[in-house]
Amino acid sequence: MGSLDFKGVARKVSNLRAFKKQALAAANQKFIREKKNLIREFEAHPVTRELRGGPNASNTSRTLPGGYG
Repeated sequence: MGSLDFKGVARKVSNLRAFKKQALAAANQKFIREKKNLIREFEAHPVTRELRGGPNASNTSRTLPGGYG
């Protein structure tokens, strides 16, 4: 029984226009999903919330030494 050259097949498939288009679409979807997660986590972070409170916000994140914030 003959052996299959997986690297050769993978190389040929990866050069197909349809494969490239589908791979780009999948990567773009993952990027958008991860970007949304990152923004959500950033907005929920205590320091971000404190910064949104402006200069008179209290030191709720406890990142500043005593006497500041």
